[in-house]
Amino acid sequence: MRSLLLKEWIVNRSIILSMTTLLVLGSIFAELFSNHGQDPIYLAVIFGCLFPFVGDMSENTNQSENLINSLPVNRQEIVASKYVSAFLFSLLIIVMVAVIKLFPIFNGVRLIELALSFTLVGMFISIYFPLLYFLGPRFVMIGMMVLGIVSLTFLPQLINTGIKKNFWGLTEYYQQMSTEWVSIILLGITAGLLLVSWFISGRIYMKKQF
Repeated sequence: MRSLLLKEWIVNRSIILSMTTLLVLGSIFAELFSNHGQDPIYLAVIFGCLFPFVGDMSENTNQSENLINSLPVNRQEIVASKYVSAFLFSLLIIVMVAVIKLFPIFNGVRLIELALSFTLVGMFISIYFPLLYFLGPRFVMIGMMVLGIVSLTFLPQLINTGIKKNFWGLTEYYQQMSTEWVSIILLGITAGLLLVSWFISGRIYMKKQF
């Protein structure tokens, strides 16, 4: 696993450095030059979702996946290294956002914001990798477009229905709970989604032919 993670770092090093630099510069630029200011947390979500997609496109261009599968490595570990590297990068940029928001020009950092950002990135990762291994890199973009269209079609309806029905009583539970507990629940749900996604991706990847 350590050698696979080292490979992920070597292959994606330029992407990681570029994205972290853009995160810092984008956060400062948005706060200083925007009329209303922008919370850098949304940049962490965007970059966290982009990282696995951009990294896999680069890997597909270099055909490094075929090389890795020609070596005596466990396929489950190959899949796990993808999830771990995406998780570590997400953790890195979210921690960076937390540090950035400690500066006086920002409004401070809240645990619920960090937990929610990690949940959004985790949900994307848990959907992205099974689609990648099922559809392949050439068709994953189509799959993500379909997912985006479906989300844009049904998500507003779900939100509007939730508002009308007071989110089926969830709002009352949220108001009764502390933000710390809500953050823990969000992180727990995210961990569960990632584990299920990793299991599904592993099963799909084991059946692939190289």
